[in-house]
Formats: sequence, structure tokens, C-alpha cells
Amino acid sequence: MKMKYNHVYQFKIRLGLVNHRSGGEYKIIKDPQHEEYEEMLEWLSGGDFDPKYFDVNEVTFSDLDKRLRMELE
Repeated sequence: MKMKYNHVYQFKIRLGLVNHRSGGEYKIIKDPQHEEYEEMLEWLSGGDFDPKYFDVNEVTFSDLDKRLRMELE
């Protein structure tokens, strides 16, 4: 069965904040002076990005125990 992620988790995957990625996209969008900043915002569907914003209530998993086990392996 394929796990379905909510939009916040998918966004974090794209930013490299999960699945052991480098996080290069995150470094770019938290720096408005970066040469790739505008292009990265467009790639991420545009809009403002606040690297300090986090709402735990927006993060959900279909099976939290299973997801935690996957991350700890």
C-alpha cells in the first residue's frame, strides 16, 4: 500500500527536510538574495516562504507509528 502524505509533508520532501536529502532547496528559499530564489519559489508554486513558520497541527501521517519506524531505520 502506497502511503499518502499531506501537502505539508510533500512540501517538506521537496525542500529536502525529510528522506535524508541535502536541503539545498531550503537553503535557497530562506535566502531572498540567492540567485535561484525566484525560480525556486516558482517551482514550489510561488508565494511567500517563512522559514520560521511551523504548525504541528498541519503535520499528519496516515500511520504515525509506521512512519516513525521508517525514519528510525
